[in-house]
Amino acid sequence: MVYLITFFVSLAAATILPFSSEATLFYYIHNGHNLWALFVTAGLGNILGSVINYAIGQKGIACL
Repeated sequence: MVYLITFFVSLAAATILPFSSEATLFYYIHNGHNLWALFVTAGLGNILGSVINYAIGQKGIACL
């Protein structure tokens, strides 16, 4: 569940929501969760968020 939360927080932060996903990532790292699994899930969320932003830009959509 921790990794799913990390993924969606990173995805949301990379798209339209103005907050930092790093705080969530550091919190889970500090609590002893798997470092590499957190990095992978956060990275995938950020990449997918960037792809979504790119697609929105390509379509010329002003707001969601």
